[in-house]
Amino acid sequence: MVNKMKLKAKFVLYLLFCLPFNVYGVEPGFSALKQRNYVVCGIDADYNYLAYKKEGRWQGLDADMCRAVAQAVLHDSESFKLLPVKMKKIGQLLNSGSVDVVLGHNWIPPRILAKQNITPTDIIYYDKIVLAVRDQKIKASSLKDYFGSKICVQDNSITLDNIVRYNSKYNLGFSILKFSQLSELKSAFYLKRCNLIAGDEVYITGIVKDLRNESAKVLPEEMSVIPVKYYTSGINNYFNIVIRNIFNALKVAAEEGINSANVDTFKIDKRTSVQNILGFNSKFWEQLHLDSSWLEKYIQKYGNYYDILERNIGYSSPLNLNTKYNTSYKKGGIDINMPLL
Repeated sequence: MVNKMKLKAKFVLYLLFCLPFNVYGVEPGFSALKQRNYVVCGIDADYNYLAYKKEGRWQGLDADMCRAVAQAVLHDSESFKLLPVKMKKIGQLLNSGSVDVVLGHNWIPPRILAKQNITPTDIIYYDKIVLAVRDQKIKASSLKDYFGSKICVQDNSITLDNIVRYNSKYNLGFSILKFSQLSELKSAFYLKRCNLIAGDEVYITGIVKDLRNESAKVLPEEMSVIPVKYYTSGINNYFNIVIRNIFNALKVAAEEGINSANVDTFKIDKRTSVQNILGFNSKFWEQLHLDSSWLEKYIQKYGNYYDILERNIGYSSPLNLNTKYNTSYKKGGIDINMPLL
């Protein structure tokens, strides 16, 4: 009888360990992050305008997004580290717990997501596929004026797919030079191996800015709009849910018009979503094991989602980009946000 009871007890324990982690608590990856006491965000070092140091302090969109995670999880927006990562290592770093979330700008194909066991978050922002040119033709008014030009493109990318279709559709006669690494792509453009380069606007504009050369410019054509997502481990689903809610909350706050200057005036707003944003319904954030007042504190320091984009990639930034697609569809953009209910 005693042996049977022991076997039953072992069987019950086995079933408990087979259940999803969030049935009985947070999963090990999330707990390990809290024990480590700082968030590790992977970044793509090729995007030097998204994460850079100024006067010894991290600046840029990736830095501010990592700060949001640190504020929510650890109650301290400066408890984070940024780590440059290569795409082929992302799965290994995420699944080993060496990196919590990858903020890199690279689009990862579904086959790689499956192979490396990586999970994308929701859309963080929208970028555009554009072209830049060196040694501009003075009277050039369209891409057809660059007929037959050599164009540098990253291989196995959304950009390459766009260029191939654009080239065929408009009979541009481009000679396409493919490069596996962004650093090789940049070098080829700088060395004038091609007089056109294509890629996402954040990266291409950064290249032109670094040239500090009036003979280089970004062309006005927008070949397509691309969604940028961040990535977490496929075995850390709980943390992915946390990340999704953190970034979505920043967007919802922006849509509601809550910013650092008026956050106190929204405390009397009785709408459920606003109450959850500001942490008055503490259970909303506590069920995710997060500080209920994290978002109010973060907005007071760094502003809402629109403020973050404008400061880091918008007209107030060195990149000076139009971020119109990143506003809510209610405000003329294409972003759709879920209320915090």
